Amino acid sequence: MGRYIRDFTELGNEDVEIVGGKGANLGEMTRAGFPIPSGFCLTTEAYRLFSNQSPNLLHWLEQLDQLKPEEQAEIEQWGKKIRTHLRQLTLQTELIAEIRAAFNRLGQDQFYAVRSSATAEDLPTASFAGQQDTYLNVRGERALIEAIQNCFISLFTDRAITYRSKQHFSHQSVSLSVVVQEMVLPEVSGILFTADPVSGDREVVSIDASYGLGEALVSGWVSPDLYQIRRGQVIKEQIAEKKIAILPLESGGTERIELPKRKQKAPALHKDEILSLATLGKQIEQHYGQPQDIEWAIAKGKIYILQARPITSLYPLPKPTPADLHLYFSFGHLQMMTEALKPLALSLFRTCFPFGKRHVFEESQLMVEAGSRLFVDLTTLLKTSVGKRVVPRVLRQVIDSQLQNAVEQFIAKEEFQAHASKKANEMFTTMLWVFWYPLRRGLTNFLFGKPERFHQKIEKVLAKLDSETAQVIEQTEGSEQLRMVQIQSGKMLLNIIKNAVAFVIPGLMAMFVLKNLLRKWLDREDSISILNKSLEGNVTSEMGLALGDVAEKARSHHQLIQYLQQAHDQPNFLEQLDSIEGSADFKQAFASFLNQYGVRCPGEIDISRPRWQEEPGQLFSSILSHLKREPGEHRKQFDLGKQTAIAETEYLLQEVRKQRGGWWKRWVLQRLIRLFRYGMALREHHKYYMMRIFSTFRRSILDTAQQLVDQGLLKEVTDVYYLRLDELVKLRAGADETEYFRLIEQRKDKFRQDIKRKAPRTFTSRGEVITGQLQNQRDLADGVWVGNPVSSGVVEGIARVVLTPNQAELEKEEILVAPFTDPGWTPLFLSAKGLVLEVGGMMTHGAVVAREYGIPAVVGVENATETIQTGDRIRVDGTQGIVERIEK
Repeated sequence: MGRYIRDFTELGNEDVEIVGGKGANLGEMTRAGFPIPSGFCLTTEAYRLFSNQSPNLLHWLEQLDQLKPEEQAEIEQWGKKIRTHLRQLTLQTELIAEIRAAFNRLGQDQFYAVRSSATAEDLPTASFAGQQDTYLNVRGERALIEAIQNCFISLFTDRAITYRSKQHFSHQSVSLSVVVQEMVLPEVSGILFTADPVSGDREVVSIDASYGLGEALVSGWVSPDLYQIRRGQVIKEQIAEKKIAILPLESGGTERIELPKRKQKAPALHKDEILSLATLGKQIEQHYGQPQDIEWAIAKGKIYILQARPITSLYPLPKPTPADLHLYFSFGHLQMMTEALKPLALSLFRTCFPFGKRHVFEESQLMVEAGSRLFVDLTTLLKTSVGKRVVPRVLRQVIDSQLQNAVEQFIAKEEFQAHASKKANEMFTTMLWVFWYPLRRGLTNFLFGKPERFHQKIEKVLAKLDSETAQVIEQTEGSEQLRMVQIQSGKMLLNIIKNAVAFVIPGLMAMFVLKNLLRKWLDREDSISILNKSLEGNVTSEMGLALGDVAEKARSHHQLIQYLQQAHDQPNFLEQLDSIEGSADFKQAFASFLNQYGVRCPGEIDISRPRWQEEPGQLFSSILSHLKREPGEHRKQFDLGKQTAIAETEYLLQEVRKQRGGWWKRWVLQRLIRLFRYGMALREHHKYYMMRIFSTFRRSILDTAQQLVDQGLLKEVTDVYYLRLDELVKLRAGADETEYFRLIEQRKDKFRQDIKRKAPRTFTSRGEVITGQLQNQRDLADGVWVGNPVSSGVVEGIARVVLTPNQAELEKEEILVAPFTDPGWTPLFLSAKGLVLEVGGMMTHGAVVAREYGIPAVVGVENATETIQTGDRIRVDGTQGIVERIEK
């Protein structure tokens, strides 16, 4: 059509770089035959022609790129400066000539909508909706040219600058097109989502509708009608009071009017219009292959599509999507690590998962991926009569009542065919066969075993597994070594279940029986939390105490403490300690700590995370936090917890002895307490030895990666994290590296997007997020949050929001508020007065360690790290599960 202008009929998805996301979408839908009002786009070359008149703009954009989203004052200052400057420029003669020609072809007497279309707008990963300006009902050549220039300038509104900064788009790399489209003068308009934007359900079409132009709805000036449709049936019709409408003026521009009373509460759409819109919306979704956010209008009985963009807020679905309804549970919420995982970590853990695969080295089909997180598919298990009854109850005991409620909601759905199938029964039989031996041994240990020997026995079997795995891998080389990593990772969890779980089961069984008997015999069920304090032999608790001992070696050496404050990123800091006075004892103690626990780190289930033994500086903040407490306080606190548990044991035994049959009850209670304390102390052992084995896998993989870099098959060592295990094996065996270079870059882009996502705890295969209800859920006042009580006690203190433990130093009297905690966070627990977590349950890591240390804790507090601010004075009630802000 011209150098600077393209008609919609000339455009498609491939033209984002020249007409932006909005323009490309309108062209694509026009060519596909959807009812799009006619129009044209000024290309990004037109914008560059305009902006290149400025000698200063490039330098100013470099300055903008240095600003952070939270620096609003600076953003406003620069935005105003750039907009003022651009208004002083004028469109060039050659550009105006092309605009005039296109304008004449469409018709000078028409009204037009003039919208901005940025090259980073309406994309599958970021919508940028509403960040630039729109001008409606524009009439006449002069008004059109003015609106086009204003659209160019709106690339630098404060909101557009801030949004790009948050999305990590360079201001220099984003350009702008302008969409000029025939104005539809609608009776009704609105927005259509081809998936429910609230629940995420891909089968529900959601339509917002109001009278007049859609600007009233988009701007939030009117509450629209809401219609929801599933499979051709209207399932929800919510009619709002629509008091105003925005209508076009004959002279150009728009006006805001108050609607007649009779019209305000009347439905904006008839049923046939609702269903026609839903059908059209699904056709557009099918064309693009993903859910769409669509602006529409109805004029004189005809539906028009004004624009469409991807719904970027939906959480991705696992692929392939099953034909029947499935339920997925977040593995990260169970492991207390909900951050995104790179492909190698995803692949490794799916290989480790022992169910849902035919061969030991394959990836499990019952552990699926979505948004760079892992989810366990519970569906097959829930289709068995036993699983349907048992799974919700187990989840309640291990996690919380909210998860139990979510699973029960899923089971109750009509779409879920909750009857046993051949596949379901086969899976249940396989799981029963795997767990039969440890369950039988566990029951034997519960009835007849000596609890004092459990620790020695589990150490022996797990140390043997660790040693044999390392030996097998070290005896192989090249691609065969990677193949052995694949095989050994596939066997690891199976071996742990068969050989180690039998020593943990007695503790779990004792806990359930003990709670019931304490309630029945003594009405003291809460005593279980006291008996859980300071369990001897818990490898994670001992790790925290050991780091406290290391910190004590530095307490009296001021120069050493100063060095630790400054040496976070020193690569060989242990070697550099020799020149510092008093460092010998500290160095020896720290080296010993790293030798025993250096295989761990925060987020340790992600094999791409550097371990403490590789980057010991990760621990300095925890050491420095410890030094802010009284000397030896960590050991005194642990000993106090132990003495409290002993005293509670003696009291319970004395009280039960007074009852009828007291001698027998006393014997039962005493054995249960011994089983509970010795058995529960071992629940972290398998994870510790898994990380030791992971460390062996990591060394082998990184050695291979370095060899591949040396051979030119990888660009850098860390690229290995973006390959799956089987891909890495093939590459090491001589596969063509060209394909992998491209694949790695694609996966890096995807990972950067997935990092920003927040994983749901449970959701279905059609995208519906099922949150469930907490047992103690209630209407709450502002500044009060409810969660799961997991460690009893009430404490007040200053909130300290920590997103990563590596750089966090807790002051005395501070309460740790975090998204989650895994064993890598444990060193901080000794310095925390209380604990508030967004993720977790009764048996997850943070809860268990908090109980052992005697720290009041509430977990499952949604968005705690966003709604609670560092410095807030808060009260944590670990008995009732309530967190309250006392002073902001």
